[in-house]
Amino acid sequence: LKNNLIKKVNPAILVALQFDEELEPILLELEAQPSIKTYRIKPYQNIITKNWKERKARRRRQFSIYFKDSQLRDIDFSAIEIKDFNFGLSLFLEKNIVSLCWKEFQLETISAEVIDSRLFMLLSKPQSISNKDTLARIKKHFQVKQVLVILPNWFQHLLVSFTNSEGLSNGLGIIKHIDFERKKITAYLPIPISLDNLAKIELGRIRIKPDGLELPPIEPERY
Repeated sequence: LKNNLIKKVNPAILVALQFDEELEPILLELEAQPSIKTYRIKPYQNIITKNWKERKARRRRQFSIYFKDSQLRDIDFSAIEIKDFNFGLSLFLEKNIVSLCWKEFQLETISAEVIDSRLFMLLSKPQSISNKDTLARIKKHFQVKQVLVILPNWFQHLLVSFTNSEGLSNGLGIIKHIDFERKKITAYLPIPISLDNLAKIELGRIRIKPDGLELPPIEPERY
């Protein structure tokens, strides 16, 4: 996440606050770029460390402030890339695989993509692929070791970022519903957020309500 943010901002100067060497995996990679001047600084030694409960409570307060008076808005994503950082893929681009899933395995698939040795599948409704014969044929056809399956309700309450053509975020939203047939996302957005120049919708890992309450994650089915 931090590497991705740094690449988007493309800073001339980067200041790293680290107690020991916890940021070195990021800094060593960046030092290969002569255009970025990096400074390492020790944090204030008497800083008060917050436990996870305090950090969670603070996140809720900040999110509740951010989404106060937010409104439901519809976003057309028919010509916009949706990037998911949970699985590292771009949704709805592999149309050939979607057609093949129906033709070969009679699976109503909204999106599918092969990443390394895994096949990711977003199914339109609950459908069983746990049959050993079907699962074996799917893995053999796509030459994968694992199949990950999610349903449309997986997207509900996901925190998302609306990214412009410059690679910077216009702001955050919370998904309420996705209409995959009409290519439309209904999301809670703060009133000031503009969706002009929208180039990408990036899905995060956190699931929350507009009042800032964090929800437990929904794990994909793994076969």
